Amino acid sequence: ALYRELDPGGSGLRALLANLGVTLLAQGRYAQSEPYIREALAATEAALGAEHPHTLALAVNVGAVEASTGRVKAALARFEATAAGQVRRLGPEHPETIRTLNNLAAAYRMDGQGARAIALHRRVLELRGRIHGTESLEASQSDYNLAHALLTAGELGDARKHLEHAMAVRRGLLPASHPDLGEGLVLEAELLLAEGEPARALATITVALDQLQGSVEPSHRSVVKAQELRARAVSVLGRPEERSPDTSVSSRSPRRAG
Repeated sequence: ALYRELDPGGSGLRALLANLGVTLLAQGRYAQSEPYIREALAATEAALGAEHPHTLALAVNVGAVEASTGRVKAALARFEATAAGQVRRLGPEHPETIRTLNNLAAAYRMDGQGARAIALHRRVLELRGRIHGTESLEASQSDYNLAHALLTAGELGDARKHLEHAMAVRRGLLPASHPDLGEGLVLEAELLLAEGEPARALATITVALDQLQGSVEPSHRSVVKAQELRARAVSVLGRPEERSPDTSVSSRSPRRAG
């Protein structure tokens, strides 16, 4: 109550809720983040309107929570509606519009709509490359996402090309402890498994989990995916006919984030 008296317009409270929710979302604490983001969205929409840029940006974050917790259809509908509003309000090439299109493409992939995901990721990559440069972090995120969609579709060669470029850019621009590097290694491990390289995949998963520990929660989608991939790699390597000579890699569990 005191905070509301000191901030009668509510803008500070809305920002506080939004920042807390987004921080928890980035850490992989999806259940904890959702109430804060939804409350921030409701308050912002009531104060500023449904198509204010701040409202639309918060709607994207709600969609990200929905997608990360398996509610893909709800996320798809939210991203599509939000992108349409951003095109009207901000224009088709505004960074926020492009961010939403990126999320929409990822949701298409998660929904099994591979061709739509790949086409939209290619469009976003072209836009980001033209606006920010092909060696930018923005373009590298699109390279990574396109690689993920191509891997899901079984286009391994093209997936590797885009993933390698994404990782080269990230390694050049991000600190060694950044979780985006660990996220990239998880996708690298998945690609190695698809290429029939379970021993290299297992070694890469170990490095990825070390990279992610301390920066995200065990519930983060990248950590969960890494654990799933490790189980798959161990299962393959456990069959003598598929065992590779160089499988002596650590399979220790990651330490819990503090």
